This record gives sequence, structure tokens and C-alpha cells, in this order.
Amino acid sequence: LIVARESAHGLDRAHDLITQHLSGLGGPSLLVGLVTVAAQPGRRESAALRRRREVIGGLVADQVWRIPWVDSWIEHTAEDISAWPLEQPLPTGRRRGEVEHLLPREVIAPAYDIWDTIAAYLTDHEDRP
Repeated sequence: LIVARESAHGLDRAHDLITQHLSGLGGPSLLVGLVTVAAQPGRRESAALRRRREVIGGLVADQVWRIPWVDSWIEHTAEDISAWPLEQPLPTGRRRGEVEHLLPREVIAPAYDIWDTIAAYLTDHEDRP
């Protein structure tokens, strides 16, 4: 996965990495898709950035996931945020525990989709060298 901030700079770097992969310059590798993370709170993504993300997403067969701005991530380190066990069902209730506060549904749901995409790819290619 390539993860990029939703900014002109972030999307340009993602484009560079994707084209490097597609040209074979990155060595043998698997590129599952692109994850973009909102660059700022409260504002919708601009039309220009959305179009840029869509064009770049076409290079990865439209395997693009968007993670919204999560206010609590500003004050936490990666070590503070528990890994969500994907074998655990997606939370559906209104009660928000600590994990749901740091990993809201808008973040956990794409993780399940990414996991399923990787699993399907590996299943489809398990007999290939």
C-alpha cells in the first residue's frame, strides 16, 4: 500500500511511487492500492485534489481508500493506537470505547476492505511463483 496525505505534494509523491512500481524500477513487489489521508480537519477535499486522486487511482485499478481526518491522532503516537484485530467484527453500536475513539469506524471499515483485497489477491496468485 502507498499511503499519502491529501495534498498536491502527497499525491505527487504517491504518483511517483506508483509509476516507479509500474515501470519495474521498484524491484519485485506487490502494489495493493493507494490510501489517502485527509490533510486537514473540517474541510472537504478540493475538486482539483479529488480529480488528481482519481487519476492516480486509475493506475492502481481504482483500489483507493480514503481515511478522514481524526482529531485524536494529533495528540497520540502510533504506539498509543491499538492495532485493530481484523478477525474481530466491525463495531456497529453507538458506544464508543477507547479503540473506537482512536480508530473510528471510518478508519476501521477501509482496513477490512484492504485486508479482503490483499487476501483475494494472494488467493488468486498462490500457485504462481
